[in-house]
Amino acid sequence: MENLAELAKIITRHGQKKIEIWHGISDKAGNDYAKTIDYLSHDGDCSEEAVANLLGMDKNSSRFHSFKHQLKEKMYTGLLSIDYEVNAASNYGRSMVECSRNEHGIRVLLHQSAINAAIDLARQTLKKATKFEFTDIALYCAQMLRRSNSIAGNKKEYQKYDKECEKYLAILQNEEISARCLEQLYVTNVNRNAYNAEDIKEAHELLTKLAAIAGELPNYRTGLNLYRVKGIVYLFERDFKAALANWDDYDRHIDRYKNFEFENRMGESAMQRLDIYLNMHDFENGKRCAGLCDTFFSHDSINWLFAKELFFLLAMHSKNYEEAGTTIFSVLEHPGYRNIGANKYEKWELYRGYFYLLIEVGKVPKEIRNNQKTEFRINKFMNESHVYSKDKRGYNTAILILQVLFLFAGQKFAKATGKIETLRRYNARHFNKGRFYRTSIFIKMICIAEKYNYNREETQKSTSALYNLLIDPANNYSSNQEGIEVIPYPELWEMIIGLM
Repeated sequence: MENLAELAKIITRHGQKKIEIWHGISDKAGNDYAKTIDYLSHDGDCSEEAVANLLGMDKNSSRFHSFKHQLKEKMYTGLLSIDYEVNAASNYGRSMVECSRNEHGIRVLLHQSAINAAIDLARQTLKKATKFEFTDIALYCAQMLRRSNSIAGNKKEYQKYDKECEKYLAILQNEEISARCLEQLYVTNVNRNAYNAEDIKEAHELLTKLAAIAGELPNYRTGLNLYRVKGIVYLFERDFKAALANWDDYDRHIDRYKNFEFENRMGESAMQRLDIYLNMHDFENGKRCAGLCDTFFSHDSINWLFAKELFFLLAMHSKNYEEAGTTIFSVLEHPGYRNIGANKYEKWELYRGYFYLLIEVGKVPKEIRNNQKTEFRINKFMNESHVYSKDKRGYNTAILILQVLFLFAGQKFAKATGKIETLRRYNARHFNKGRFYRTSIFIKMICIAEKYNYNREETQKSTSALYNLLIDPANNYSSNQEGIEVIPYPELWEMIIGLM
C-alpha cells in the first residue's frame, strides 16, 4: 500500500477536486475512496490490514483487491488533471509537468485524428521543452511536426524540423551515455569499501568519455552528470579536497540554470558535501551542510531522510551524541515515520538500537531520550526484523552484533555464544577484503574474546594486531558501507573491553 500512500499525498497536497477523481461512481464508493485517501495522506498505517479495517473489508477478499486497483487507477487519472500552475514549487516543475501532460495530449489528439490541434499543441510544447531542455519531449514534438509537414508537402518546414530532430537526437544520445557512465560508477560504489586500481582505472575512463561528451554538446543534464561522476571518482581515490572543489564547480554550473530545479540541486550539493565530511569526520562542516539539506529538502522526502542518516552517522562517529540524539529523535517523532517503508523503518530502528546501547552502557544520559516513552527492546526488534533477516552480508550482521553487544552490556556473556557462532559462520561464508573488511576484522575480534572466556588481558594481547588493522588509515571507515558500522568499531571494541 506504500505506493497508494505516495499517490494519496500528492493528490491531497495539490488540492485535487473530488469531482475530477470520483466522476461517474456512486456516492458510497466515492466516500470510501475519499476516506482512504484522507487516511493515507495523513500518515495513517498504510498496511493492507489497517486500510481494510478502515473500510470494513477483509484484506484477502476480491472486493478489497478490486477496491485497491480502482483507487490506484483513479489517482493515476487524477495526476493528469492536477492544477500544477498553482501548486508546483517552481516554474521548472510546472513546465516539466505541463510538457509531459502535453505530450500525452498530442498522442491522444493524433489518435482521435485531431491533426490541427495536435500540431498547435506540439509547437507550443516544443518551445517550452527547448527552454528547459526536456530533450526527450522536444524530440517527440519535433518528430511529430516533421512528419506532419512531410505529409503536407511543406519542404521548408520539413527541413527545419528535420534539423531539429537531428540536434535533439544527438543531445539525447549524449544524455543517455552520460547517465550510463554515472550508473556504472554507482554500481561499483555501492559494492565496494576499498577501491582497487582496476576500479579507479575504469572510473577515469568513464570520466574521460563523459568530459568529451559534455564538451561536445554542453547542456544542463550532461553537466550535472559530469560533476557527479567526478565526485565519485575523487571519493574512489579518497581525494576529499578535490571532491569538495568539484562540488564548488557543480554549484557554479547550476547557478547558470537558476530558473531550473535550483533548490533541489543545491540540496544535492549540500548532501554530497555532507557525505564527504562524514568520510573526513569533519563534524562542524557536516553540521552546516545538514542545515542546508534541512532547508532545501521537503521534510517528507527521501533526500531529507537520507541527509538525516548521514548526519546521524557523522554525529555518532565524532562522539557528538547529543546531536545524534536530536537527529534520530527528529526522525522517530516524524508523523510519517511508521510509513517510510519497511527497509528504511528497520534501518532507523537499528540506528535507534545502537543509540540506546550508548545509553545502556552509560555513554549517554537517559534524559537525552527526549519524549520517547518506550525503551528499546532488543528481543522485540529481533523478532520484528524481517527485511534484513536474509541480508547476511549487511544489516543482519549489524543486527546480530547489536544483540551480542546488548548481552555483553548486561554481563550475559554465556548467552552470547550462539550468536557469536552465527557471526563466525557469516564471516567465513560472506565476508572478504572489500566492502565489509572492517566488519570481518571486528567479528574475528569478538570470536577471540569468546575463545579466551572474556579474559581482558588475554583478549587484548591476542587482538592487538587486528585492532591495529581497524585503526590503520588504509582501512578507514567509508560512508558507502551505508551505516552498517553505526558506532566506529574501535569505539565498540573499547566498550567491550571495558565490560569484561
